[in-house]
Amino acid sequence: MLRGKYPLQLCLARGFICEICNADEVIFPWQMRVVTRCAKCGICYHSACLARMQDTCKKCLRIQKRRESIDSTSNVG
Repeated sequence: MLRGKYPLQLCLARGFICEICNADEVIFPWQMRVVTRCAKCGICYHSACLARMQDTCKKCLRIQKRRESIDSTSNVG
C-alpha cells in the first residue's frame, strides 16, 4: 500500500502552471470550476485567463509555429 509522499508526487505530476498568468499555484485538470483544459493538446489554463486570450492556446500556437518553421526549412533547397 502506498503511503507517505508517493501519492502526493503522483498527484503533483499531473499539475500545470498557467502559461498565461504564470501564477505560482499549481492547477489540476479536475479543478473544473477554475480550470479549462485544451481539447487539442491537453494543457490546462485558468478559465478566466484562457477567456482573456479568446480561447487561443499558447502551446498549440507554439506547436503550429514549430511545424511551419520545419516545413519552410525542409522546402528550401
